[in-house]
Amino acid sequence: MKVTLWITLLGCVLTGCVTPAAIKQASTQHATNLSLLTTATENYRAAVKSYYEDLVSAQRQAYVAQHLGANIDAIAKEQYETLARYAPAGTVLTALPRKLPDQASIDFITSATKIREDQNFWNKNFQAWLDEYKGLTLSDKRAWLKEQADTLARANDQDRVRLGQNLQREAERTDQDLTYVSAAIDLRRQAAELEQKLDRLARQVTVMQKFHAVIDEYLSIDATIDAKAIAQAAAAGAKVDLTELPELTRVLSPK
Repeated sequence: MKVTLWITLLGCVLTGCVTPAAIKQASTQHATNLSLLTTATENYRAAVKSYYEDLVSAQRQAYVAQHLGANIDAIAKEQYETLARYAPAGTVLTALPRKLPDQASIDFITSATKIREDQNFWNKNFQAWLDEYKGLTLSDKRAWLKEQADTLARANDQDRVRLGQNLQREAERTDQDLTYVSAAIDLRRQAAELEQKLDRLARQVTVMQKFHAVIDEYLSIDATIDAKAIAQAAAAGAKVDLTELPELTRVLSPK
């Protein structure tokens, strides 16, 4: 029920009339509705958060696959060329030799380790673009990286100079190379904007609950809702920002 219910209630009780049973019932139902709205809002916030986290996770997986795939192709080509040397002259290798040379076995083990390391690297690199590199957009993050690189380039410490060079290379990566990173940044921004709106809604509902709780208590015991009661209700609701509730703000404002 909207704020106009409160205005009706206030108008009635301030004139000294007896509160009708229908008004009491409506007030009780309103309290129930506010409680349900609170639960629904929190459930929706949780669902939205999970939804966007899943979308960002999908971008991460695609990003890792994009870069890891290129590395795996290079490793596979190198491994094939290594084994092909053991095929009889003039033939094409179609199956593994019955006995692999020791070096070939070592190469396979080394390749598996390299793939795991690369996967870990690209996962961390994706997260760095989202969390460590500052800025709201991909362009902002690139600008921040260049600023950091310029600062580190003037350092006396060679380790810091090398770090600056790495950051500069990151800043110069192409849009195509960072397609999934850019998508994840946009998704996070959308999620943050929606969360702000839902947080404002939750705070508005809290205002209504605190205000209505005082009024409903007076109605339930047939007590006279006088200036003191209204002041108590206003004080309970005023602890939260009322800027999004103009009707209620006018009712609570001094004449």
